Amino acid sequence: MKSNMAFCGLYCHKCPIFIATKTDNRKEKIRLARIFSMPNRKLIPDEVECYGCKQTGKKILKGCDTCENRLCAMKRKVENCGECVKYPCQQLDYFLTRLWQSGAQERLDRMHKSQH
Repeated sequence: MKSNMAFCGLYCHKCPIFIATKTDNRKEKIRLARIFSMPNRKLIPDEVECYGCKQTGKKILKGCDTCENRLCAMKRKVENCGECVKYPCQQLDYFLTRLWQSGAQERLDRMHKSQH
């Protein structure tokens, strides 16, 4: 479903952070804060809240607000990176190799082929 797909091809409704936000699961937010923290970016459970990167006026995960893929897609006014004339780009390729959710690249490839 297009509306549930983030700019990068991830399905928001399958994201554990999105699910923990929707269900307000404090125990899961604590667990996810440990998993998604990085040496240069520690998350606390209250920061593990996201309604999807396309939302305006609602919280998105700390770090996603400055995501280069998100900002680029918004600037180019595309629904997802697959709709971009520059798809695939080096920036997105780097991101896609590190994803925890499979299928994002395939979804974007399909979108790109249908647009061009």
